[in-house]
Amino acid sequence: MKKSSSKKRILWSFNPFQNDPKVLKNAVALLKLLSKQTGLKVEPVYVVSPAEVNVVLEFSVPAKDRYQAVAQLECEKVLKKIQFPGLLPATVLVENQVRLSASAKALAAYAEKTGAYALVIGTHGKSGLGRVLLGSFAETLLYHAKNPVLLVNPHLRAPAALKHFLFASDFSPASRRAFGEFCAFLKPLKAKATLYHVVPKPFPWASPATAYLLGTQTLNEAQYLREVARENLDKAEEFQKAAKKAGVPCEVRLETSDEDVAAAILKRVKGLKADGVGLAAQTGRWETALLGSTSRGLLREGRIPVWVLRAS
Repeated sequence: MKKSSSKKRILWSFNPFQNDPKVLKNAVALLKLLSKQTGLKVEPVYVVSPAEVNVVLEFSVPAKDRYQAVAQLECEKVLKKIQFPGLLPATVLVENQVRLSASAKALAAYAEKTGAYALVIGTHGKSGLGRVLLGSFAETLLYHAKNPVLLVNPHLRAPAALKHFLFASDFSPASRRAFGEFCAFLKPLKAKATLYHVVPKPFPWASPATAYLLGTQTLNEAQYLREVARENLDKAEEFQKAAKKAGVPCEVRLETSDEDVAAAILKRVKGLKADGVGLAAQTGRWETALLGSTSRGLLREGRIPVWVLRAS
């Protein structure tokens, strides 16, 4: 059974053994803002496995207890240095399997069981952030989590407050469902949303080639874009109704661009001075874009938190 909304918590995917101070610093900065604005407590959660802890304890003690004891002590040592209002003692989950997916599943299951408001996780890569998600714990967590995941860039510039988030959508049913969760995330923050959709411009050769193949009944580029714009206005209205019902102010930005999705989103985020961006990761044509290249692009180039929900 999930906890009631009054007992919801912000879960922090915490690793006391990670040695990147920027990751820790930026995660803490965001967590402070989230806790202050929502009034929710922050619960650090560490999933410990045999591969991560070099246990030097009495071997008459069961392995699970040894792992938990070492991890708990390390968590307490690190958290003692970064205390802030709303920060709870760490929860240590023991996963006996060495596989990364097992640890991610354990954290995702705990988040679902406790009805977490969001799962905050810091991301980092060895060469910039080009492959920050690929093959990482963050990507595995995104795949399994049924709660929103908030990804924090090592180069995050924490705003004074979280007042405005942009939600990038392809207007699919899955994106619409994720937008409902996104509004539930924004409501306690008292933040507003901008619904953003970008239509890639056709390649210059597309219209002449289509006309040649299919005849004069085909639309030219201008006609095509006008038709798409009309359809998208209708689709956007459904999202606005959902935001209004949730009590979240929402404006709509529909654009065409010859840039890739991530670049277009980042340009609009910068222009609007948004404090964060939301994405729905789902199966279908956009899965690779949103969970892969677009997420990586936003994390690599952007300096804001990225909210992601894997929509079913």
